[in-house]
Amino acid sequence: MRTSATLKVLIADDSSSVRRVLSALVNRNPTWVVCGEAVEEAVRKVTELSPEVVLLDLSIPVMDGVRVTNILKEKHPNVRVILISEQDASIMCCLAETLGVLGIPKSRLAFDLIPTLTSLAFSVRVPRLDS
Repeated sequence: MRTSATLKVLIADDSSSVRRVLSALVNRNPTWVVCGEAVEEAVRKVTELSPEVVLLDLSIPVMDGVRVTNILKEKHPNVRVILISEQDASIMCCLAETLGVLGIPKSRLAFDLIPTLTSLAFSVRVPRLDS
């Protein structure tokens, strides 16, 4: 178990306004840090920056969030992915469960992101469904 709540987060979303909101939410906790932002270069940024968590938009251009998630799970199995999307909550939960990751609809980010990151920071993790 971790002795600190420090958490490195990479934000991968094609909307600059969403990236600003996510950064503001992450930065509410002084021990969490946004280590980088990405759009279509998310896989490369994970390799370069070694975040513990990736906030990944499901509909990023060039390579969609499902494909990026599958690559990250293969190349960086210890990185936790939180899919974010404008999809309906039930669709989002089903998709995240299928992929073995966490998912938060964008409409719920203000309510659900901080508790989810807190759980990850203290290793009180939701077990991966594919492990």
